[in-house]
Amino acid sequence: MALGNSDAYKIKYVITGGEKSLVGLNSSISNRNSGGIFSKQYGIKLIKNNLIDLLTTKKGDRVMLPQYGTNIHLAVFEPLDNFLKKDIKNEILKAIATYEPRVDVLRLMVQDASQTDEYTLSNISTNSDSVSMVQTTESKILIALTVAMKDDALATENISLTF
Repeated sequence: MALGNSDAYKIKYVITGGEKSLVGLNSSISNRNSGGIFSKQYGIKLIKNNLIDLLTTKKGDRVMLPQYGTNIHLAVFEPLDNFLKKDIKNEILKAIATYEPRVDVLRLMVQDASQTDEYTLSNISTNSDSVSMVQTTESKILIALTVAMKDDALATENISLTF
């Protein structure tokens, strides 16, 4: 059986309470899922997990889909100026438009989330001046995203990712 022909990868619509609802597998493999490891998810929660999967997948990692994902991980140790923020936003919007056309992006924010530690060194030379220096311990990029389903604008979800 070919993997692409499996029913697990097909999007299905089922009638729940007179409305169409999106049904699929929960992509986060965890034993904390209420329905088991491969539990079903519905609607905007399913789309949220699909978006997290899309944005955290490196381009070239998905078999048979070399353009699936983003290259945000390459920007982690680069200086996060306005040009790089714009490039990251464009990368995210392009990936969502290509692989998740069921949502509208309401808000997209990219910012530096690096943690800094400040050290004070005293008596480092013959005089007793103290010198403060800031050392960056981690370089992180924070992405905050708010999306809404195209069919139901009231169904929104916030996504926060750190790279």
